Amino acid sequence: MFKFKRLRLAFVLTIVMLLLLSMTSGAQKVFKLPHSHSGETPTTLGCYYFADRIEELTDGEIKIEVFIGGVLGSEMETMEQLLEGTIEMNRVSATNLGESVAPMMDIFGIPYLFKNEQHFLNVIHGDIGRELAATCENYGVKLLTYFYTGSRSVYNKVRPINTPDDLKGLKIRVMGSELMINTMKALGASPTTTAYSEVYSALQTGVIDGGENPPASVVDMSFYEVADYYSLNEHFTIPDVIVMSKEVWDDLEPLHKAIFLRVARETEIYVHELVTKALKESLEIIEESGTKVNTVSDENKALFIEKVKPIHEELKAKGTFCGYIERIQSIAE
Repeated sequence: MFKFKRLRLAFVLTIVMLLLLSMTSGAQKVFKLPHSHSGETPTTLGCYYFADRIEELTDGEIKIEVFIGGVLGSEMETMEQLLEGTIEMNRVSATNLGESVAPMMDIFGIPYLFKNEQHFLNVIHGDIGRELAATCENYGVKLLTYFYTGSRSVYNKVRPINTPDDLKGLKIRVMGSELMINTMKALGASPTTTAYSEVYSALQTGVIDGGENPPASVVDMSFYEVADYYSLNEHFTIPDVIVMSKEVWDDLEPLHKAIFLRVARETEIYVHELVTKALKESLEIIEESGTKVNTVSDENKALFIEKVKPIHEELKAKGTFCGYIERIQSIAE
């Protein structure tokens, strides 16, 4: 009888342990985080860093799978998937977020909105950055962090760009943001919204004359191989952001929310360090390839700024961004 009781107790304990193991294994949450870039860009590495730290600090309770190279679709498509609930997170350009979901984020597509890198950082780390992030929640999106990726400049296969006149007649690829399209028109170029993945071949075959990206992206996508000139006019400073479905965010327990916010800030710092290093290295790679790199002088940059002033004034007059343009311009460098 005693032996039977021991066997029955062992059986019960075994069942309990199996149930506990089943409950534990089922408790892990797996989130998808797509990224349209490939290779080892700072933001790609940042996504992997974010995923590793989340899994580490949640003791494996949350696992984030990173999908690079646009395998889950374009940024617009992955934002649709996030809102539909088929993916939980996304790494997306702020302007694509603005075009697809949260209109206030389009403000980052205003040309020459920021005086320099420090001015940009002061904005995103201050009240304005927090307020803009909060507006995303009205559209079902939780913005976790901004990434500084450097300023965007023009590369092309026709001539160096020193003044806006040099852009006249050139077919320049931009993202699908209305503001970015209007900026290229104001500068005299002919904007086109060729898919990012097709820019290399479009340049190679002459479908477009050039495009505009920060240095790390020009290297990552090898655009320098088919562009003879890269001109640092720095017309846009557009952050990337990591966002999450607000529904998924709201379902997280408080401890996990705190971990996500902590890791988001860590990742922003990590990416900024990589961007700073990559800027110099990328320009070296571009120049060593034979592509001519020229820095637009402050005097000539003033000509670009003058050309886009009507865009600023029209947006202010319409109140499109609820006074944020004026507030941003009033912030010290």
